Amino acid sequence: MRYSIKFILIILLLIAPSIAFAGVINTKIDLSCAVDKKNDIAVHAEIANKGNSTAYRLTLSLFVEDWAQKFDSLGDNLPGGTIKFNEKLIIPELKPGRHMLVARISFEEQNGTSHRIYEYFPFPYKTGGIGKEQQELSLKLKPPVFNTRAFGEKKKKMIIHLNNPHDYSVTPRISFFLPDGYTAEESTTATEVPPYKNIAEAVAVEKNKSINQGGKILAVAWYEKDGIIYSIISEGMAGVEEKPVLFKWYVFFSIIILIAVTILITVRRKTEET
Repeated sequence: MRYSIKFILIILLLIAPSIAFAGVINTKIDLSCAVDKKNDIAVHAEIANKGNSTAYRLTLSLFVEDWAQKFDSLGDNLPGGTIKFNEKLIIPELKPGRHMLVARISFEEQNGTSHRIYEYFPFPYKTGGIGKEQQELSLKLKPPVFNTRAFGEKKKKMIIHLNNPHDYSVTPRISFFLPDGYTAEESTTATEVPPYKNIAEAVAVEKNKSINQGGKILAVAWYEKDGIIYSIISEGMAGVEEKPVLFKWYVFFSIIILIAVTILITVRRKTEET
């Protein structure tokens, strides 16, 4: 008995340090974008760590439609710390319009586990004298919900609803930005929406087995009309739930087995009678 207690105490001592020093990284992004009189695009971001553990090896990626740029070596973000980012962007052949800037912050825990979060900011570019469309294309995202108790449920569909209020066809391109452990089968799609039509498009999303929580999904759509770019965004939370699925299958198979046994008994009785 004494040796059993000693063994348990040794195990607890070995486990205790990893529990005591486990921390939380809670990263927030304050993002803004401004265009000056020279049409220079200035981006300002403040990345705050509101947790009690260090976020290591931060990188920042910026997206505007098909354009993307990654900024490495932002360093480590200590608990309670803030990393400030200021940069003027050069986006070749950027057309006038109402654009959407998306920022992705990637970082790691001390053990190397990687994470990513997103923020967005709409900004106008060379829109002097350009009026806003009275009715814009509408975009609505219905995110997937995964049941962790369902066997083999790695992929689910997220639904994209597009409503075109115009008297002309629109073919928006849509980019998807997903949280940790989630991957879209198509990162960018293009779908023609006829005049005055509301259509739905399904995109498969795969969840890593190790992920047991949801996260924010962004869908950014943009289209061009008369040389002007119009961008819209929709967001939603990928869901994770635990719903028992065995009971309904148990009932179903029980009924099938009961019917099969009944038929077998009936056939045997008829055979014996003859």
